[in-house]
Amino acid sequence: MELRLLEYFIVLSEELHYTKAAEKLGISQPTLSQQIRLLEKRIDAKLFYQKGKKIYLSDSGKVLLYRAKRIFYELQQAESEIQEIHDVKRGKITIGCSGNHLLHNAILSFHEQFPDIELSIIDTTTEETVDNILHGSFDIGVVFLPVHDGRMHCIPLFTSELFLVCSKEHPLSQEAETSLARIEKEKVFLLQKHYALRQNVDAYCQQKGLTIHPLVELSDTFSLLEMVVNNNGVTILPKSYVEKMNDRRVQLVRLNDPLPKKEVGVIFQKNTFTPAASKAFIDHLLATYKVKAAY
Repeated sequence: MELRLLEYFIVLSEELHYTKAAEKLGISQPTLSQQIRLLEKRIDAKLFYQKGKKIYLSDSGKVLLYRAKRIFYELQQAESEIQEIHDVKRGKITIGCSGNHLLHNAILSFHEQFPDIELSIIDTTTEETVDNILHGSFDIGVVFLPVHDGRMHCIPLFTSELFLVCSKEHPLSQEAETSLARIEKEKVFLLQKHYALRQNVDAYCQQKGLTIHPLVELSDTFSLLEMVVNNNGVTILPKSYVEKMNDRRVQLVRLNDPLPKKEVGVIFQKNTFTPAASKAFIDHLLATYKVKAAY
């Protein structure tokens, strides 16, 4: 069915007068009448009925009018959304992030450059971020690498070493370095087991025959720091995160265990169109961390 026929029908439904509707459309009255008859033939129903000198919408006409207006509304919405996709100055980006701390500096500088782009940052695991990107819930992710999924673009941004973190009041805070074996008897607070950072620590401990039982498992790094400070305990976190938090209540202590360094990167789906706003944020991340990458 041609949209032109629906447009003629909507105008006639509003005017309920063939001459006025034809004038509004810029066509002749006979042409309008012929087009309405064609539309009625297409849907096999009378859309108007005449009573005296006036015309009225039939029940079928009322149904079509509602649906026709919805069609034009959806088309207008599609045009607006498509314009936003190509307009780098507007839009919304939903970002899955393995710790919001990874984006603090980049978010502020990006907002200064693009104040009308809305950013929604969701703190979640790497695995959940990948799943949400593939299902269209997230646009991009900033996560701990590696990501073993061939459907994802993965661009490394920076690498951070894992450090022991304790309060300034803790005895370990006076030492230049320590080992995981030293903290087996300490009050340890760690991320939950489905986080990549925790999995790396557990894998290393298992390999070395160490047993570290966390007193509490938490789902965010900020809460870990609070637990460490308030309970004079210890945790293990990327050095870059603790430095960016700039919390003077805690102390970083180097671990002499060869724990794998944590590589952080931006991920997004391959073989799909990347909206201009998302591309602008990815480019901003690459510029922030001085990364040269083609995608």
